Amino acid sequence: QHLGYVVRDAQDRFRVTGRLLMLGHRAYGHESLVEKAMPFLRDLCAATGETCLIGVLQSGQGIVLGEVASKQPVKVTVQIGHAFPLHTAAPAKAMLAFLPEDELQTLLKDLAWTRFTRKTIRTEGRLRQVLDEVRSQGYALDCGEEVEDIRCVAAPVLDYRGRPVAAVWLSGPASRLPDDTLPALAIQVMRCAGQISQ
Repeated sequence: QHLGYVVRDAQDRFRVTGRLLMLGHRAYGHESLVEKAMPFLRDLCAATGETCLIGVLQSGQGIVLGEVASKQPVKVTVQIGHAFPLHTAAPAKAMLAFLPEDELQTLLKDLAWTRFTRKTIRTEGRLRQVLDEVRSQGYALDCGEEVEDIRCVAAPVLDYRGRPVAAVWLSGPASRLPDDTLPALAIQVMRCAGQISQ
């Protein structure tokens, strides 16, 4: 009762609170998330022809949890468990944009701001501008910010409270994903993220 998991009613009976439900959702774990996401990622891969992935924020970085690889002869593949930086990767930006301000600030204060390419975001001010755009449009992009020739389009997976618990994204070579194709692909990625959120 002191920790807020149960409340006592007027008849001196206990009932569980929403806090216990939140604990249950956490215990459900990433394995269940990936399992439930895979059919939608396969559909997204089939529709776009590009590698589709799901990942989460963990310990100040992004972590790849699952992947459906493109059938193209030239494709992007990422090892499960690969860590991606918060200031460059589209999935990280998709999740950061929807975090509460205090959690966002905690993550940003420890960022290293490593420069990978000439397009890498190097300041908190610029990243916050990008995160405002992500919140407004519902998706995030990586247009060569970590690897010059790779493009990514990502959208957040939201839990029942509207908090980001993961992101889904597609990745492919810049030669197949020029900038003018990304908004149309973003619609498909957002639809996939919405289906997983549901």
